Amino acid sequence: MKCCSTLAVPIRVASLCLIAILLSACVSGPSRSEPEKFKLLWEGQVPVSSVSVFAGCLLDGFDKAHFVLTNSTARSQRRSDSYRVETLSGGRLLKISVDVFDDGRIQLFEAKAAALVNTSGEREAFEKCLEQYGTPRQ
Repeated sequence: MKCCSTLAVPIRVASLCLIAILLSACVSGPSRSEPEKFKLLWEGQVPVSSVSVFAGCLLDGFDKAHFVLTNSTARSQRRSDSYRVETLSGGRLLKISVDVFDDGRIQLFEAKAAALVNTSGEREAFEKCLEQYGTPRQ
């Protein structure tokens, strides 16, 4: 009977680990389809001729915004009327999101859940791109 009791503890530990892994996969960060989970930090304008290069500047700046060993990822999506450039932490938690509309409007959003995460690198990148291609913040 001693054989079975020595196996019981590792099996329980393995079961608890498996349950924890499965539950953690169910957690997801906020999505821009949930506007109440974001705050608008800045709204402005860039020249229509600068829309695509501004979006590219943001993507490059967001990529460089964090130390190599941090788990942050920048991504860019082409939408029907805009570019959306975002930074995710851990591959799932959306931190910063910028919409660059084809008419030159720009909107910078920060996830409320990112309050404990450093987003200064993205903000600095946004400022630099805005100084280079648009109207500087006032």
